[in-house]
Amino acid sequence: MIQILFVGDGERDAVTVPRIVERILSVAIREESRQWARLHSAGRGYGRKLQFAVRQARDSAQQGVVATVDADRSGLRRLRELQVARERDRAKSPAFPTVLGCAVPHGEAWLLDDPVAVRRELTLPPEADVPAASKVTSPKKTLEDLLAQSPRRDEKPRTAWCDIASALEPNRCAHAADTGFRDFVREVHNELSPLRQL
Repeated sequence: MIQILFVGDGERDAVTVPRIVERILSVAIREESRQWARLHSAGRGYGRKLQFAVRQARDSAQQGVVATVDADRSGLRRLRELQVARERDRAKSPAFPTVLGCAVPHGEAWLLDDPVAVRRELTLPPEADVPAASKVTSPKKTLEDLLAQSPRRDEKPRTAWCDIASALEPNRCAHAADTGFRDFVREVHNELSPLRQL
């Protein structure tokens, strides 16, 4: 089991991203989660917030940090800011495993990109149309619409999203290059795979 601090945009990220990382690494994760907005004591800017999260993770004996942003709110700029902050941190301290990811346009795109997991976990019929994440205006609304059509319609989205994330197979995500998922998978392998041997 690996202990990871996850930092993301909201509650849905807090329940999905850890499960996605488990699927990528095929290892159990024990997570703590923080929202970017709640890291206000770190100061302004995503770079400072990342450095603060890394310090928190070190101090609480976490083994790594996974930080994600959504591209729908100037995420690519924020991703670059996070990359610079990670390099600054590594120039001052021993490298701490830190995964950075940017979901395009938001995290639901990663889930929607595995239509098998979506159909199975929403208990939709095999012929149900699950459009490609890169072909819809809002993957978030598309997933919400699919949930509304499913037998699980009365459940909260974050419960269903967690189940989809737990069933997600990275190799079934055909548009991973478009959604930022391919880069995220690479980051997870580069930063966290060595922890599986500890």
